Amino acid sequence: MRTVESTERVEVTLGSDVLFAFDSADLTPESAQAVALVAQRLGEREPGTVDVVGHTDDQADDAYNRDLSRRRAQAVADALAAQAGGAGHRMRVDGRGESEPVAANTSDEGRALNRRVTVSLTSKVVTRTDVTTEGELPPFGAHVGPAGTPLRVETYARVWEVDASARRVHGHVVVDLTVHAADDEDGLGWAVGFLRGFSSHRAGDTVTPHDITARGTVLQGASRLFPLDYRVAVDETWPDGEWFTASDLDAGHWIDGGQTRTYSFVYPRLDVDSVVFQAGTGVAFDDDFRLVDVPVAPEVAATATPGAPTDDATP
Repeated sequence: MRTVESTERVEVTLGSDVLFAFDSADLTPESAQAVALVAQRLGEREPGTVDVVGHTDDQADDAYNRDLSRRRAQAVADALAAQAGGAGHRMRVDGRGESEPVAANTSDEGRALNRRVTVSLTSKVVTRTDVTTEGELPPFGAHVGPAGTPLRVETYARVWEVDASARRVHGHVVVDLTVHAADDEDGLGWAVGFLRGFSSHRAGDTVTPHDITARGTVLQGASRLFPLDYRVAVDETWPDGEWFTASDLDAGHWIDGGQTRTYSFVYPRLDVDSVVFQAGTGVAFDDDFRLVDVPVAPEVAATATPGAPTDDATP
């Protein structure tokens, strides 16, 4: 078994009407459950700075609202510290009054949305997913070869040669895929279609844009890992979001004969010496391919600039 870690931002918005009585900064008994749930979320993550920010509507003057919002944020921070303080989090409190509304202050509903306290933390997720790395690789199509020797992939349009290397950056595995147009054809406007994202691998009503390099994955035993991704938008068609991968966003770039382009993909932290890189499933398209035994180069330590001061320098 291997361990995959991720770094995420968690943000929770608590309605002030649930936490406080009118014009009060004292938490109500009914607020205990909401605060406990937030404390539980914080406890699942490694220590970090927790920003607790209070907001109000516009029903009083600005100075009063700022003071009230800060006192309310402080009350929430104190309650969280009492429950999640053992996790080592540092609370940072601010009150912004009516300056950052999320809705128009022209109705009771809008003003209620603006009366809120937000709690946010960016840190590593302590709960982890174990990835099975034992077992046989699943069957694949015709285009399979070892890294270090360009693999020839022929399509109806042209001939490609692909190869891959990998490196470690801040613990993450980054695969650099080189794609070479191994013919003399120019001006066709052909792109590397075998890298394009045709659908989202995420469950629910999600989408991945067609022209990003979303089909490049790595295999560890029986498990297939997609690049890290992030949600950029939500709409009526895709209520679970549009997702971009941590890879090149332009798989539609033209490559003429003799030209080479490198595409990079960022994967989770993996304690491995080599990976298998794969485009597609080996079933759906004739130009799907798999590169095995891609060595992962160790992390390169940052070097100090000559003449620059160091942390342990003495006067």
